[in-house]
Amino acid sequence: MTIDIHDLSILGRAVLRCSGPRPLSNTDTLGHSRQFIPSPDGDGPRGLEATARRLRGLVRRARAVLQDRHASWELPQDPASIPAGRHLISNKLSEWGIHRRSEIMDTMQLLASELLTNAVEHARGDPVLTLSSRGDTLRCEVWDEDPRLPCTRRHGPTDEGGRGLFMVHLLAKRWGVDLTHTGKAVWFEAG
Repeated sequence: MTIDIHDLSILGRAVLRCSGPRPLSNTDTLGHSRQFIPSPDGDGPRGLEATARRLRGLVRRARAVLQDRHASWELPQDPASIPAGRHLISNKLSEWGIHRRSEIMDTMQLLASELLTNAVEHARGDPVLTLSSRGDTLRCEVWDEDPRLPCTRRHGPTDEGGRGLFMVHLLAKRWGVDLTHTGKAVWFEAG
């Protein structure tokens, strides 16, 4: 396992705090509060080694959780791409540890369907569906080859369409459009 210098610094300070005599005060000379990690197996080399193992495990698990994840699929410009996109997102989020019955998965599938529907019905070229995760934020993008910006339109109570971007606006944490050299990417974030 590789530990970068920041992790090593944190790990080293934690291990040093676990060994040796404890200071009488829980504040350092600058008045900052100290956090002590007691050695679960007692003092001495064995307790120190066990604590170091536990800390390395914590760093490894934290890195797995915070690891950036990315998936991308080019889909045909066909209405069948919309349910296929929902299925791809569902499988990928499950693979990343987001449960099938969670509210976030439902939101991701619904909003991705709306973006894919817009790309299939109103844009040019095969849409590219991209899903990424950074920390606790999920981001979905749908790329197409049409540089025209999407727009919300007025819709009546009996209209069957025209509510997609409105739903994205209501349910996403953030959303937007990025122009690319070949078209645009409409994206949203949830988390």
